[in-house]
Amino acid sequence: MSKLVAFYVPDRDKAYFFAGDQYVRFDVTSRSVDAGYPRPIAGNWHGAFDRDIDAAMVRPDGLHAYFFQGSGYVKIDMKTNTVLPGYPKPIAANWPGLFDSDIDAVLAAPGWDRCFFFRGDEYTKWDLGANATVAGYPKPVADHWPG
Repeated sequence: MSKLVAFYVPDRDKAYFFAGDQYVRFDVTSRSVDAGYPRPIAGNWHGAFDRDIDAAMVRPDGLHAYFFQGSGYVKIDMKTNTVLPGYPKPIAANWPGLFDSDIDAVLAAPGWDRCFFFRGDEYTKWDLGANATVAGYPKPVADHWPG
């Protein structure tokens, strides 16, 4: 069974859901999947991992998305759905203090200056402005995310 990975792009009012080698674009306003979906990731997200994405997020400004897979990640221009030159890159060398591989999920939202990365039973808070992990992390999920 493939993992379901998703993120929301507020200025488009669209949510994107990825599983295996396919994705769908969901219109939040109409509460329906856009016509012509699902589509293959390959050929539509140029230069991105073409299957089995571990986690994904879009920056709150909506300009760039990140796909994480294993120990690597790509940065995507959201206007063109194209990976920027020089990617993929290793997580460990570019996200100091973050889990260096196998990220399970990312939670980011419009207006937030921080996002949350989850792996196993731990999570880390990432400061988007400083591009660094907030001091004191990782922490246990169970102690800080009730339920």
